[in-house]
Amino acid sequence: MNSDGTGWDGREGQRSGGSRSDTARSVKFPWGLAATLTVGGSLVALLVQTEWFGTSMANALRVHADAMRVRRMQYAEERAQKATLKLILPSTMIFAALLLIFLAPGMSSFIGVMGE
Repeated sequence: MNSDGTGWDGREGQRSGGSRSDTARSVKFPWGLAATLTVGGSLVALLVQTEWFGTSMANALRVHADAMRVRRMQYAEERAQKATLKLILPSTMIFAALLLIFLAPGMSSFIGVMGE
């Protein structure tokens, strides 16, 4: 545990004689978001696989960071597209209300003039 009691400092499992893969599996991620839990799970799987296959940790982490960056960008673009659709109805209602506010006095006087 860290000094504040959350998370994991990365050395406890190694000091107690456990393997790197067991240590990586026992990591507790303190973020608490559903999206980051899947990210954390894939990160643990990445660490276990790099140890198992003996590949470079730096390259694997670099590729993983790029994939996470792309995933975040796709999520942000998806949310932006949904936001425009959600704004169409309220903006239409506001436009109709403003149109009524600005045209009502003119229509009132126009009807008064035509009615005489």
